[in-house]
Amino acid sequence: MIILDPVTFAWKTEKYRSNPIHREALKYMTTNGMRMRSKSELIIGDILEKYGIIYRYEQAIEICGKIYYPDFVILCDDGTIIIWEHFGLMEDESYKLKAFNKICDYRKLGFKQYKNLICTWEDDLESMENIEDIVNRIILKSKVW
Repeated sequence: MIILDPVTFAWKTEKYRSNPIHREALKYMTTNGMRMRSKSELIIGDILEKYGIIYRYEQAIEICGKIYYPDFVILCDDGTIIIWEHFGLMEDESYKLKAFNKICDYRKLGFKQYKNLICTWEDDLESMENIEDIVNRIILKSKVW
């Protein structure tokens, strides 16, 4: 059993603004009961849950006057945040452009790849070892609860 400090417990249990668009598309459920939009996000969510990593799914974040809903917002025990975006539709040119712009805006806010920003694509999910490696190198290295 994991005992959470009061700040972490509050973050884990408080309500947050999530993506209101197409709620009916949340048809995949993780082991712990979190509903997700895609099988790929389900895989990532299940891995995070397997390691006991506390996350929020599609939490609203404002950057440069725009609202984004990152796939996963992860709280580290030092109070820092890691964003994990999974880009699953990169064959779609419009989606690809939006993904690029989103990454650029994250960087403007101080998020950097391999530090506090994780970006994955479909081929990253071909092996569970890839996802577990990302979790171990970036997230668990950051001492996440």
